[in-house]
Amino acid sequence: MKSSRHKGVAQALLEELKKELKAKGIDTLIALTASNDEAQSFYKAIPNSEMHDIGIWINIC
Repeated sequence: MKSSRHKGVAQALLEELKKELKAKGIDTLIALTASNDEAQSFYKAIPNSEMHDIGIWINIC
């Protein structure tokens, strides 16, 4: 939610997730990302992260 942005909540959740993954011996997290500018700024601010290929969504109708 926009009203909850920029309060460190997502960063804190991500840090806890990274701790859990590290404890389980997982050394890489691959995630789908949003393409909007605000989301991209968040992803780029994550320490030890690199942006790679973009995802694709294909609607089967």
